[in-house]
Amino acid sequence: MIPATFSPHRAVGCLVVASCLAAPFASAQDTVEGGLVPEIAFVIRDPRPAPPSERGRTVVSTSVSGKLVVRAPGGSLRTLVDATAPDATQATPTDVLGPDVSYDGKRVVFAGFSPRDDAWRIYEVDVNGEGLRQVTHSDRDVSADDLSRYGDLASEFAHYDDLDPCYLPDGRICFVSTRYPGSAPVVRSRATNLYVVNTDGTDTHRITSERFGADSPAVDPLTGKIVYSRWWHTPGSIPDSAPENTQDPDVPESDPDNPVPIPTVPVYYPPRPNRQTVDAPSSSSFSNDVIRGITDGEFTGVNTWFLSSINPDGTGLEMFNGVHLDRESTNGYRPAFSRDGTAVGLFLTHAPVYGEPADFGLREYPRGIAFSRGIGGPQQFGEAPGASFRYSSVAVLPDGTLLVTGSEGAAGEPGSVDVFRQRRSGRLERLHTSAETVELDAVPLVSRRIPPVIADTNVTRMRDVTPRTVEEAREEGGTFLFLVENIFANAGVDELIPNAPPIGKSLDIEFYMMPQRQSFPAADEPILIKRVEIPQAGQVEVELPAGVPLFEVLRRKDDSIAVGRDGQVFHVSGQNFGRAGETARCVGCHAGHSTMTVPHEPRLTNVAPSAVVTASSVKTLRDNEFRPELLVDRRTDFFRSEWAASDGDEKPSLRFRWGVPVSVRELVVYGAKTDRLGVTGDRTQMVRGVTVRGSVLGQEVFEESFDSNIVPGGTRLPMNGLYIDEMELTVDGMLGLFEGSQAPALAEVEIIGSVAPTASPAQFFVRGDADCTGAVGLSDAIVSLGSLFQGERLCCAAATDVNDDGRLNLTDPVYLLNHLFTGGESPPSPFPACGTAVDRSLVCDVEVCR
Repeated sequence: MIPATFSPHRAVGCLVVASCLAAPFASAQDTVEGGLVPEIAFVIRDPRPAPPSERGRTVVSTSVSGKLVVRAPGGSLRTLVDATAPDATQATPTDVLGPDVSYDGKRVVFAGFSPRDDAWRIYEVDVNGEGLRQVTHSDRDVSADDLSRYGDLASEFAHYDDLDPCYLPDGRICFVSTRYPGSAPVVRSRATNLYVVNTDGTDTHRITSERFGADSPAVDPLTGKIVYSRWWHTPGSIPDSAPENTQDPDVPESDPDNPVPIPTVPVYYPPRPNRQTVDAPSSSSFSNDVIRGITDGEFTGVNTWFLSSINPDGTGLEMFNGVHLDRESTNGYRPAFSRDGTAVGLFLTHAPVYGEPADFGLREYPRGIAFSRGIGGPQQFGEAPGASFRYSSVAVLPDGTLLVTGSEGAAGEPGSVDVFRQRRSGRLERLHTSAETVELDAVPLVSRRIPPVIADTNVTRMRDVTPRTVEEAREEGGTFLFLVENIFANAGVDELIPNAPPIGKSLDIEFYMMPQRQSFPAADEPILIKRVEIPQAGQVEVELPAGVPLFEVLRRKDDSIAVGRDGQVFHVSGQNFGRAGETARCVGCHAGHSTMTVPHEPRLTNVAPSAVVTASSVKTLRDNEFRPELLVDRRTDFFRSEWAASDGDEKPSLRFRWGVPVSVRELVVYGAKTDRLGVTGDRTQMVRGVTVRGSVLGQEVFEESFDSNIVPGGTRLPMNGLYIDEMELTVDGMLGLFEGSQAPALAEVEIIGSVAPTASPAQFFVRGDADCTGAVGLSDAIVSLGSLFQGERLCCAAATDVNDDGRLNLTDPVYLLNHLFTGGESPPSPFPACGTAVDRSLVCDVEVCR
């Protein structure tokens, strides 16, 4: 059963079905809801695995036999493909998976195991069982592809499989393949990518450059784009000698059936990153103890499958659905669509393997950056087996009900996986079962409306060879332009996209390529392409190799990894590979930002999340503090994302400070929500005006009162390019109550602006905090003396300048000791609270406060 929530902080609704329980099975004659089931095509497989092959590692589990059948509305079966039939030929595939139906409903494309090729290939057959033809072949020119570059892995990568096809609106076929050499972590072994081919088998070409996985393509009926499941796996480090995987690493180590932990696989929810300094790379690649320049304790690992969309020519990559890169909330696999564009798919409880009956959950995936919603089966990692119905595949029937394959019993047992219709009420109707076989991959055999056809704008063809150097990558595959118009750009209020990096920070961005070379099963070390200093305006423009897997990392000047307030490493998840001659243009630098439209003025954005916010007072209610920083979290959530002053605060005010001057175009102030009852009392409040003051370097340069009602939907206040580094907002008046008391409250403050053209970065620190612990004491004087007489490196020179004379000398530790032990004067501002200083000649490599 699905609980009310599948993580502590997000709600889940059963929208497609009313119940998330495994409902009682109805008979095949029960047609009260939705009418008769149309013809459906599905796979019947022998559960016994095929004998071991010499063709190397693969991502598919091959059976001794499998056939493709069609079920008529009355329940009778007819066979389309069966290698054991008397009339079968040597060209008939011996195993079958993943059928898809043409838009006119007359043909079926599927993956079949070819004994002649000793591999999985793409086939097509007419719906009457005639005209069986093999679409893809073992036709890659191995000698031309120079597999010798892979050393001992040459024979490994000479073999490849083609899987999971789907028809494109223009009649071509998209499919999954291991043709592009790559090893994937955990149980998968080989990396997968998307390919496109004509139905006559010509012009087979790759359209993605994923390092680990591109699976389960389907076509979005509203846009014509390909939606696929993209695998991101970013472990912290890999030891020199990686042991063989003896258990499924996706199963928690506490599982009694899998007691042996695997040290090569990182936990999915690692500790929050620390501020440990990492030495800068001295060569184009890193050693295994600091892979990617990121230590185990510092790097926040990601391991998730999430839905992305791409044009059929491999351009236009972006997230289709997801929130951040949180493994549980983004998890999505094998999407299927109804005609209105509603997507349903699988929640993975472990790494998927083609051909293995699974025990996954079922979810609905809204279009865009939004939480998925559980509608059946397991919805949490580690959920007890047998707790609910488990799903292996899903499709949508014309009446909107779901066609699923799944099981109540243990996955993989003979007869445990059958074909069902799942009604809107949640009731499951068994359509086909067998005690001796496994039924998988059911799809309706009906005609469909053809989605929009997206013509190829990039006709270059990528080679299925991975380069060994950056120079080789440029020569063999060309380049594309990576253009971030403003890396500091934030999404709108209440959009579930993480904050961009804060303005006013000295940051660099490093670009890496990570193709396969000669390591297996562990991934080869990435290769540093270039390190670029990010200008204060936020625009980054770099020419990168095309057609290879890439990733990027933001670093502070001390080489530590920059992370957001959610502890997640910044990166552009929508632009991690490119096509030759293209421009990958976006704003922001985090998961989901690829979905944001580049605005007419990309430098303008909400700079409020970069500010340090303080308040004249804070209201506490039922152990909940309405803290001022909640005003810059880009959320207006009821109760948990609001600021309120304490009762009796006669001049409630807020102060916003930046480490760099900003030019402010507009202020948008959001009132607290009043469309519901409060937690402890009435919510009838209306703020009736605010005064805004701005200053630069402590000098006030602006003051204006706005006699405007501050509404929950946001009240816009023009600022006309105000140049400031500090802003004060004072509540002038109010009517009504907030949570039953006369305490003024606001939900959010949006400050639309940009970094001022003449701005130079500053850093926040506490003066005297020489050891960067956040507190001032004797140890700081010792650190200061160590830097003066032993040459020890300082983490923050500005904080060590205790007397604020712009120099570091013996007077600084003496000044501090006098203050600590003889009652001497306090250090100048910023002290004792965090702040910044006007003199920026002394810099901080490490910041411990903001």
